[in-house]
Amino acid sequence: MLAISLLELNLLTDATAEAQQAVGLAPDLPYAHYALAFVLYKRNWLDEAQKAAAEAVRLESFNPNHFCLLGSIELERRNWPTALAQADRALQIDPGNTWATNLRAMALVKLGRRDEAATTMGQALARDPENATSHANQGWTLLHRGDHKQARIHFREALRLDPTLDWAKQGMVEALKSGFWPYKLLLLFWLWMARVSARLRWGVVLGGFFGSRLISMVATNNPALGKVLWPIFYAYLVFAVSSWLAGPLLNLILRLHPFGRYALSREQVIESNVIGGLLLIALGALSMWVTTAHVGYLVMTVAVAMLIFPVAAMFDAPVGWPRTMMLVVTICLALVAILLATMPFVLPDNQSSLDVFQTVLYVFVGGIIFCQLAGNALPMFRPKR
Repeated sequence: MLAISLLELNLLTDATAEAQQAVGLAPDLPYAHYALAFVLYKRNWLDEAQKAAAEAVRLESFNPNHFCLLGSIELERRNWPTALAQADRALQIDPGNTWATNLRAMALVKLGRRDEAATTMGQALARDPENATSHANQGWTLLHRGDHKQARIHFREALRLDPTLDWAKQGMVEALKSGFWPYKLLLLFWLWMARVSARLRWGVVLGGFFGSRLISMVATNNPALGKVLWPIFYAYLVFAVSSWLAGPLLNLILRLHPFGRYALSREQVIESNVIGGLLLIALGALSMWVTTAHVGYLVMTVAVAMLIFPVAAMFDAPVGWPRTMMLVVTICLALVAILLATMPFVLPDNQSSLDVFQTVLYVFVGGIIFCQLAGNALPMFRPKR
């Protein structure tokens, strides 16, 4: 159908209009509803896509692809059991359906049934060893199990079969970075967070944030307890900073890897360039502070280095209004950072200037904290395209 072709050309509005017109001309044609559902699914119009796919099932209940599409929609909605049920219905119709098999494996992984997922993907690869998507899904299954070495093999094979497969590229990047064992632990934590409910994710994020504040206050007011609590606070701080920065910093290192630089997406390359530039500026300012002992260069070092946090959060936000919002916030924080770095060089050395500087500093730090909270929340959204 023309709508699918238009979608492949990224002509989203035209694809939607064409699919809707097809449904209007042939309301009893199952494929018309399926094509409309597929276009809407790709645009993240999940409610509308579910209705169209359900109509396709009503008109033609023996087509496994209709159930696969319904399952894919439920997977995006994080309804793992329903996605699994739809995959199983498709496999009842066609036991060798590759889409259904991959969908079933992904749902099993999200449900924590990783051994079953690996078995499912093993069966799929035995039937069709030249399927790139199956190799990529097997790689992700292995990553969830913590086996990054075997995951690399499957991602490499997936990219040999289809060098344009983004799902395999993303997996290869994560598998390569998992060779650094602290990142491997972080990746397992992130993959776990991706599987749990939104309520539990927020509980972990807010619990860690407010829990660390409580620990620091208790440790400050009770020196005896501080001997136990301060190590816990600093361990959490290291974990939090690492979870925000480990990914983009290792992307920067992968630019030097003989294979990793080809697996990085254009967006990851841009992110690593921006973060690399900020690091160079921060290191330059730090060297000037060591040379001159002027406090302004120390302020510049800290302010520029802290800009890495909103930049990383911006690139982690989904494309659409979340990315736009984070871009605006990041630009505003960059302007505040420039103001902070300039003030020690231009303001007179008196109490009034110090008060102004502290006010601007509080605004900057508050903005950084907001970016981290937003950075944890925004990836949960799926903006309509």
